[in-house]
Amino acid sequence: MGNRDRILEAAKELFNTLGAANVGTNKIAAHLGISPGNLYYHFENREEIIRTIFPEISRETDKVFLHSDNASFTPALFGEILINWVGVVWKYRFFYGDLVSLLRKDPILKELYNQRRKLTLALMQKSISVYAENNTSHQRNFTEDETTKLAINIWIVALNWIGFLQVEKEDTQISHADLIAGAVQIFALMEPYLDETIIKNVHRQMAEKLKILALA
Repeated sequence: MGNRDRILEAAKELFNTLGAANVGTNKIAAHLGISPGNLYYHFENREEIIRTIFPEISRETDKVFLHSDNASFTPALFGEILINWVGVVWKYRFFYGDLVSLLRKDPILKELYNQRRKLTLALMQKSISVYAENNTSHQRNFTEDETTKLAINIWIVALNWIGFLQVEKEDTQISHADLIAGAVQIFALMEPYLDETIIKNVHRQMAEKLKILALA
């Protein structure tokens, strides 16, 4: 791994541990045992480092929704999408936890993020629509307005679930089970629109994942 990649990995680790606002370029350089000049050869400042990390966040988000337009979109797959999306938020919690501040400091990042947000909301709307077509009766299919509102509400819960946990837990205490709990919380937003059998199937799926984790 070259110095540029080492800097990015160290930055993500320190940002997640200490918060992006508390980590400057000198701290990253000291953590790696390199000179500040060496770091500045690759990155002008902290904002450029975060901006460079952002495409990685975007790619991880795309992976979450990879099969969401599949005609055989099952409750199990939808549950995986919810769990994996909360997982991405956890992996890059420094970004989502300090989102407003980071975007206000970097107009370029703000533009990139707004493009990402529009794309993610569109992917989520498509996922909900395809899921509903395959897992609800015709009388209970989502309207376009319901799909839009659900996508926004799911977005809000997914991005803030980690922060909700951090109020009462240290990061080291947050587990995979907590991420599954976040997925369950998100799924609850959709339950009024779904058939009872589908709801039971998804809850059973989540419970089975928790059992597997408990035995691991």
